[in-house]
Amino acid sequence: MKRVVWCIAILTTIAILVSGCKNDSVSPLSENDAAVKIGYYSEELYVERYGDKLEQAYPNLTYSVIPTVELMSGKQDPRTWAEENQVDIMYVPGAYISDFIASDLIINLDALIKMHKFDLTSYYPGVIRYLRTLGQGSVYAIPPSMTGNVLVYNKQMLEEQGLAFPDGLPTWEQVLELASSFPGHGLDVPWASADRLALKMGEGSGLALYKQDPVEVNIASKEWQSLWLTAAKTLQSKSVTYGVLGVERFLSGKCAMAVISSRDYDALIKGKLPFDYGFSSMPAAQGSSVQRVADMEADGYLAVAASTRSTEAAFELLQLFLSPAFNEWGSPLDYGVPTLQAGSPEPFANALYALEPTKSVELPEPFYKYGAEAMQQLAEKPGEAESILQKLELELEAELRK
Repeated sequence: MKRVVWCIAILTTIAILVSGCKNDSVSPLSENDAAVKIGYYSEELYVERYGDKLEQAYPNLTYSVIPTVELMSGKQDPRTWAEENQVDIMYVPGAYISDFIASDLIINLDALIKMHKFDLTSYYPGVIRYLRTLGQGSVYAIPPSMTGNVLVYNKQMLEEQGLAFPDGLPTWEQVLELASSFPGHGLDVPWASADRLALKMGEGSGLALYKQDPVEVNIASKEWQSLWLTAAKTLQSKSVTYGVLGVERFLSGKCAMAVISSRDYDALIKGKLPFDYGFSSMPAAQGSSVQRVADMEADGYLAVAASTRSTEAAFELLQLFLSPAFNEWGSPLDYGVPTLQAGSPEPFANALYALEPTKSVELPEPFYKYGAEAMQQLAEKPGEAESILQKLELELEAELRK
């Protein structure tokens, strides 16, 4: 009987959180002896982000913040940290989310989501699809925000050339064709060189680049050849400026388009620009059925720890941390763009979340060493693309086997 009353109280409290109304319903988290442990980077950073919002929601709740610094520094592996720090809910650092899922250190949320009618449709669909990819079909954790890149374009510069940015999801071919009309100031990108652009295009297309056991590089395929040649053309036309960080050149009208991050958003909207501009998702590869982007990532994922003493109470607390009241987007977007649709700055968020995130592959250094050389050769001799990339394959495989 006590368990039934306890569950009813939890359900009532969740309804309050969702509706935004307040009443005197009892929750386990509001009882005088209620206590929880929260895994977060540090207590200082927790207070900086959330302030006293938790105290306002549950005045009687005692909580402690367990730092994840030993985990982040690499001094402890995820399992050791979890065993030594029996937390109830956790802000899993983005770099470790796959490890926590694979090691069963956080619980599968599907049953709780269904039981409490937690509304996943309030999040951007691509984010939820990505979470199910991480969890092999299930949701184990939810990021309150994500960072990533979008395209911003100067409508005036395009119109003066009789051009218009394509409707819907643009392709890299379309964007680079537009950029070719503006030698020296067509498109600014943060990546250091044209070979990095080719690799980013391939990631977004879902193309496999290499495997380690046994070592095999697959960069001379027809699909990869097409992307490398497309990137090489930007060196010939001088239409793409590489290694540009920040949005200053775009603000001053020195480029028609730019790849900008969520951290640039604040500077952009405060710029009081004398021209009209628009946002677009990052481009996809032409003819590709995959619509993903590798530059989107989460600082952290909120999850219920497998070590929690009360799964139901921990999930109630998780919902509070994911609620709009805890995730108001600020200026600048220090923690990224909220994944809740109602809480995100449009149209920037619509552009960011138009594509599904995918994990970015950290490539061994030889890819960058030999890739830049091969890209320069392609720009000079595009007709020899097959032999140039086959040579690159052999060089990379030899380096990776050392």
